[in-house]
Amino acid sequence: MVWNKGAVNAQNCQLQQLRVNFFGTGFGFPRASFRLKNTGEVNGLFLYVQFNDVKGSDDPQADAATFVPKFVAYYKSVSYGQLSFKVDVHPKYLSIPKDSSSYGMTDWDLGDPDQYWKDGLKAAGPYVDFSKYEFVVVIPPSGIKNIIYGPSMPLAPTETVGFTKQKYIYNGLMGGADQRNKPTRWIWLAHEIGHDLGMEHQYSYDGQAVWDLMNNVYDFTAPELLGWNRFFQGWLAPDRVACLEKSAVTATPLTIRLKPISDNSSGTHLVLIKETTQTALAIEYRTITDFDTLDGNKNLEGVIVYKVDVSKDSNQNAITLVTTVNPNLNMRRNIVGSLQVGESVSSNGIQVTALSRDSEGYLVKITQ
Repeated sequence: MVWNKGAVNAQNCQLQQLRVNFFGTGFGFPRASFRLKNTGEVNGLFLYVQFNDVKGSDDPQADAATFVPKFVAYYKSVSYGQLSFKVDVHPKYLSIPKDSSSYGMTDWDLGDPDQYWKDGLKAAGPYVDFSKYEFVVVIPPSGIKNIIYGPSMPLAPTETVGFTKQKYIYNGLMGGADQRNKPTRWIWLAHEIGHDLGMEHQYSYDGQAVWDLMNNVYDFTAPELLGWNRFFQGWLAPDRVACLEKSAVTATPLTIRLKPISDNSSGTHLVLIKETTQTALAIEYRTITDFDTLDGNKNLEGVIVYKVDVSKDSNQNAITLVTTVNPNLNMRRNIVGSLQVGESVSSNGIQVTALSRDSEGYLVKITQ
């Protein structure tokens, strides 16, 4: 039996997130209204700051040019052209009259990043009209050692951390040694902005898959967003999502042709099999792209199957890849789990088989 596209409205697969956190982030619907808008043009500002003990010696605009353009191109691609970032860079280093060690950010998740970000905004106050911007990025000098990490700042509207004379800034991020001295800087930027768009870390540290930069922030292997995150952001149009109730999956095989999730074309790009109001099984087809390099190994292209549970929090495996007994671990120790022709996986009584592949995509069989 071939799936009837008109059978179920995609809106039925918008899993409802019942928990509400301070940041307005998560995996389920509705997406928080105070996170960055996810369509149209979004304007951001880069501020390069220096401290009493660490001075900036490079050109901020030249440095930003090494990773901002690819970040912009990334979101243009994964949103299918619906989200366009425009980033201004303040041309000179701004001085914060403190030592960089004063924030206590010498280990992960320690110290006072709120104050660091506030001080960056304050240093720019005399020179910048913040009314033009939806997010602000604070970047330290290249020689920074006492600030080892840089988190995002997806704040609630009740917060005053992002106060400026023109407006409150509720979305932003800051850099540290982890970002300043690594080649994966555009991925770091795209990942942290992902939090400002309302997304979280989907995997736990003992179950990390290669797919999606919301967890794989230091890899070039497969950073394109999973189909679920694109659906959550509203970038996948309803007619490109096959939404099924689990009860519709029977012993009679159901076949669906899947287009690559990266393609901006008509057809089906994501299959969602709704199990409860908060859980579903997702199926998509991944290929090598400008961003998903897969280390050039076309044998790792294929169908991936994963479970979505929007009741879970960040780092709790809200998204779990469904793999065979011996999943492929050769991508820098991260699980790949893609299915090629003839291969199957099962989850909660549902079997997914990759039947065939052609220039149009994969034919997938779903059965009980």
